[in-house]
Amino acid sequence: MSNPFNDRFKTEKKIYFSIRENPHFLGHYFGFTKLSQIHSDWIKYLFFTDGNKSIQAHRESYKTTSIIVGIILLFLINPDVTILLVRKTETLASEVLYMIQKILESEKCKKLFSLFYDFESLIGENWSKLKFDLSIKKKFFPDSNLTAVGCGASITGRHPDMIIVDDIITIEDRYSKAEREKTKNYIMELLNIVKDSGKILFTGTPWHQEDAWNIIEKIVPEIKKFSIYDTDIISQEKINLLRAGMSSSLFACNYELMHIRRETVFFPEPIYSEWNTNVHNLAFLDPAYGGSNYTALSIGGIVNNEYIQVRGYIWKKNVSSLYQEIINLLNKFNVGTIVVESNADKGYCARDLYKLRGNHGVKPFTESINKHVRIENTVLKNWDRIRFANDIDRDYLSQVISYIEGEEPDDAPDSLSGLIRVLTIVKRKSFFIN
Repeated sequence: MSNPFNDRFKTEKKIYFSIRENPHFLGHYFGFTKLSQIHSDWIKYLFFTDGNKSIQAHRESYKTTSIIVGIILLFLINPDVTILLVRKTETLASEVLYMIQKILESEKCKKLFSLFYDFESLIGENWSKLKFDLSIKKKFFPDSNLTAVGCGASITGRHPDMIIVDDIITIEDRYSKAEREKTKNYIMELLNIVKDSGKILFTGTPWHQEDAWNIIEKIVPEIKKFSIYDTDIISQEKINLLRAGMSSSLFACNYELMHIRRETVFFPEPIYSEWNTNVHNLAFLDPAYGGSNYTALSIGGIVNNEYIQVRGYIWKKNVSSLYQEIINLLNKFNVGTIVVESNADKGYCARDLYKLRGNHGVKPFTESINKHVRIENTVLKNWDRIRFANDIDRDYLSQVISYIEGEEPDDAPDSLSGLIRVLTIVKRKSFFIN
């Protein structure tokens, strides 16, 4: 008769080496079935090789999922490890921490960990939305097993074994120089708290040629990079759709991990301000009816004869399915007249909105000037006067600042051009109702 203890030891050893060599199978065990061998390579490189490490990979490549699996595996091997998880905001960081907690609370995880440890529950002290300790932790330090923070959070007094910086560079860094500097400064703060024997990991996607990846390159001289063509995660069909749905500069940095040279970018850095609620605003709608086009809505007004406040929205939908949503936005932001570009539909959209708004405040507008010329003569000419709302829709703004002549999608800058034109050129008294 075989010794039960020896049988268990053999089972433990087999499972341990299996998941250590192929951690994506551990991901499959917990339901992350999209992980593959490349994610095993990422996890082993990040978590089980010495020194600071970094992986820069395209969007939708399951970087964060790999981080989650890596943390679970690290806890299985060393339940005393202390980790600081940093993401762009506290909310985003807490969401990842919550997912890890749910896995640790699951029956599947209990079954796996019980092969190596004796416990009733893995839930230890400080089991909250921003930190937790494992019940199997033997050593006690000021730092918890896992603590989640957002960029800018106080980290004084923390000295974790490992800092994981996941997607701390985001779309916000693309639009704001101030945000880029804030991110860079925070990364330098993180370097000051990691233990001498510890390490710091960086994962994410580039957004701007002057973003914090320039700092990370000095911390981790050899960043491993995986473009959309290196992973085989996204099909060619979807790649084509992604490319058609965004500017070439945004696709290049997020999916090809390259930056289009700054001199090819049309607009300078955007300027932001608080939204003035006392202004009677106008709106310009560029409707879409299918294909690769977006329905684009720009809203704005002139504040104290000093600057033009702007916010906007884009939808890759037929405008007829958006009427109520558009009207709600007009009401929310105190819009008197909405001007509707009518070249494509001979004014049908304007007539529909006119009826839905109670027979007021809608004007059709037929455009005859070349698109690039009108964007240059209205938006670029008035760029120093434009103040984008601090809470502007980021997809809309992305289309605007990524504009390059002759490249689609360009519906947002075209809509903005219409708004600026009617605000600055057309005589409002004879044309608009406020």
